[in-house]
Amino acid sequence: MISVYLIFCVAFAFIGYFTEKNFFNPVTIMTVLWGSIVYLSRLGWYGLYLANEHTYLMIIIGIYTFVFSYYISKLILKVKLSQSKSNIFQHNNPSKINVNYRVIYFLYLICICYVIIKLSQRGLYNVIGTGFNLASISSDIQSNSNNAGGLISLVGFWIATPLYFPLMIMSLTDYIFGNKDRLLIFLNIALMLGRVLLYGGRYPFIQLIIAIFLLMSFKNSHKYSLKSATRYLLVLIMGLSIFMILTNSKTQAPLKTLYLDFAMQPIQFQTWAGVIDMNGSYSYGFASVFGFVHPFLYVIENLNGNGMPTFFSNIYNNIQNTFNIWIPIGNTLNANAYTSIFWYLYYDGRIIGIILGMLIFGMVACLAYKKTYYSNNPQKIANYIMVAFCLIYTFTDMEMYKYDFALGLIYLNVLIFSKYGMYVEENDFSKFK
Repeated sequence: MISVYLIFCVAFAFIGYFTEKNFFNPVTIMTVLWGSIVYLSRLGWYGLYLANEHTYLMIIIGIYTFVFSYYISKLILKVKLSQSKSNIFQHNNPSKINVNYRVIYFLYLICICYVIIKLSQRGLYNVIGTGFNLASISSDIQSNSNNAGGLISLVGFWIATPLYFPLMIMSLTDYIFGNKDRLLIFLNIALMLGRVLLYGGRYPFIQLIIAIFLLMSFKNSHKYSLKSATRYLLVLIMGLSIFMILTNSKTQAPLKTLYLDFAMQPIQFQTWAGVIDMNGSYSYGFASVFGFVHPFLYVIENLNGNGMPTFFSNIYNNIQNTFNIWIPIGNTLNANAYTSIFWYLYYDGRIIGIILGMLIFGMVACLAYKKTYYSNNPQKIANYIMVAFCLIYTFTDMEMYKYDFALGLIYLNVLIFSKYGMYVEENDFSKFK
């Protein structure tokens, strides 16, 4: 079973590349990622426990379903477009980008002020005292959590944290496709460094590298040259260098950490699936999309002061337990998180939840990619970056569980890419709306 699955992943990694003309297409991303995870987990290095065959079977069914859904959606979309005599498969010229920089600067200023205030609450001396070591910063956060109340909490929940990633995407879009505003570049770097200091993680740099690669791939999607290949190589080297520096800052065993980051998912999935099986818990789809529900629950909590309704608080607590509780994953190994997208879908509805969830995910990924590839519209590219980030981070959790990601997706389309922020003078993009 595993051997056939790995052959399937290798085959469709290449098939995805040749059919979609871009390495960063959904099929190649998912098959490379989850082929690697299953293979690495089976090696059992560093005493890592192997998951049972049933757990691997659920993962394999999920990936098969995703690939099937993607290509069926592509076929249906192609038939519909051919019947409507649309010429969407003719590549359009990039549109003209206009930016209301004052609005974007103001949004950046809010986010940077929020980060500075949160750092001051933790004590800048404490951050400097760690030697900017990410492991020490992260430990300090966990042992000295300081949740601000009132206005700061409100700004953090509704404005600052949801805007982190959309603003990064927008500034990179301006640099690669637009006017290359220098102040915007400076603000992006300042906010990113502030986030690293505040949260003690590699997350902002990972977001940066993923966004740069995706934007560059679509900018050069129809013209390959030595110059573009050299740029890819430079970005890759720079990204890997920064990633390794940050990884070394978090751990004394970087290779072990990297291996476990991409191998522990099956055993984590199995363990936490057993927990909700014992409880008989089902989220009926809300675990996967909790981020879109959480803002409403936030309002309810602050209005009545009694917390979330029991059904939603149980979902929230069960998910938070996967992040907060460290469990044995090997002979001398303990870890938290990394339950992967499959645990969330399993929580939604067991194997039926995995199948339905990956069917929907495949359809959404196909639609987002096709809108992007055949239009070259920066807004659609930005939306695909969000979707692709969901795909890439399936190895950790479900991104749509997070309120900041859900709100960020909304802000990206109604605030960042709008007449108030960055707007596009379209040439011929109406066909795919």
